[in-house]
Amino acid sequence: MRFARFVGVLLAWGSSLLAASAYARDAVGFSRGYGPRSRVLYARPTVEWQVWAQEGSHITSYRMRVNGAVVPARYDEQTKTMRYTPPAPLSPGSYDVKCDVEVDGILRMDRHWSFDVHSDAVPELQQPSEAQLALMAEVNRYRRDLGLPDFKIDARLASAGAGHVKYLVLNNRNGHQELIGDRGFFGQIPQERLEAYDFLGDSWECVAYGDDSMHDAVRSVFDAPYHRIPFMQPGELIAGGDFGGKRVALEFEMVHTRQTVVSPADGQTGIPCSWRNSEHPSPLVGREVYGAVGYPIMLCHFNPNDKPIKEVTATLTMNGESIPCYLNTPETDSNLKFALILIPEKPLSPMTKYTVDVQAKNDLGQQVRRRWSFTTGPS
Repeated sequence: MRFARFVGVLLAWGSSLLAASAYARDAVGFSRGYGPRSRVLYARPTVEWQVWAQEGSHITSYRMRVNGAVVPARYDEQTKTMRYTPPAPLSPGSYDVKCDVEVDGILRMDRHWSFDVHSDAVPELQQPSEAQLALMAEVNRYRRDLGLPDFKIDARLASAGAGHVKYLVLNNRNGHQELIGDRGFFGQIPQERLEAYDFLGDSWECVAYGDDSMHDAVRSVFDAPYHRIPFMQPGELIAGGDFGGKRVALEFEMVHTRQTVVSPADGQTGIPCSWRNSEHPSPLVGREVYGAVGYPIMLCHFNPNDKPIKEVTATLTMNGESIPCYLNTPETDSNLKFALILIPEKPLSPMTKYTVDVQAKNDLGQQVRRRWSFTTGPS
C-alpha cells in the first residue's frame, strides 16, 4: 500500500531571553535557559542554568543545590552556563534544583525548578546504530552539496529521534506531538523529548511520513523549503535521528552565528526541475496552485538572535529572461524569520542554467546581496 507523503511542520525550540534580568546599582545580569525541567530517561542528566553579567560586570560567585545539597557545579565563561553532571546515575524520583549567582558581589539572581528521573532511565546512552549512521550520512550528502561541513552524529539527538519514530509507528501517528497515555510516550513536544535524553540546547526537529526508503525520506525533508533551513545551518554542528515504518525524525542543533547560505548552492548542478508541495504548513498557502511548481530556491541569513531580513527583492532569470516566481519573505510569511523562499510558478527546464539575484537588509541595517547560478538536471 502506498501512503501519502507528509512532511510535518518544522519547529524551532529556541528558548528566548527570559524576563529575569535584574538591576542593582551598576550591576546587570541576564538569564536564559535552564533544565532539565521534565522527565528524563538518562540517569546522569546535565543540570544547567545559562546566566551572565552585562559587559563590564562579572559573575563573582555561584552555587547550585540539588535536593538541598550543594553540588560541585562549574561556571563556563564561554557558554555563560552554570553546569553540573552527576558522577553516578541518579536513583528514580524527583529532584529539586536551586541556583543562585552574584554579579559584582552586589546583585543576587536565583532560579528554582525540578525534574524527574524515570524508573526506566538508562545509566549510559545507547550509541547510534548502523542504520542511524547511514541516515546521517544521507543528511550530510546534502550538506556537502552546499559546501558545508558534515553534521556530527550525537547520541542524545539520535536517541530522541529514535524514540519519536518508535512512538509514531506504535501509534500509527504523524507529526511532532505525542499524547500522554499512548504507547511509547516520552514527551509531548520536541523540547521535552530532547531534555529526556540530556540535550538542553536550542534545536530544530523535522519529521516526514510516507516514503518507503531512507533516501526518499531525507530527500522529501530537504526539498521542502521550511524543513531545509536546519540543513543549511553554517558551522560544525551535531544532529541525529532515525527512520522506520515510513517515518523519519531528524533532530538538529540550532546555530547562533551570523552567515548567509543559499540553496541551491552557487554552481550546483543536477537540481530537480519541479517540486510537488507536500509540506505542512504550505509555503504556497493562499495561492491557487495545482500540480507541480519549480524547485524551491532559498537564502538564509543566520544571525545570533534569529532577527528577520527586511526589504527583500529576489529574481530568477534564464538567459536574461525573468522567470515568474512566488516570493515568501519574513514580511509576508509568518513561518519565516531570517530566510526567503523563491518558488518558480512552473517547473524549470531541464539541463538549464538559472541565475538568482537577492537583495535585503539584515537586523544591523546592512545590505545582504547575493547573485548566484545553478543548473537543473535532466528532469
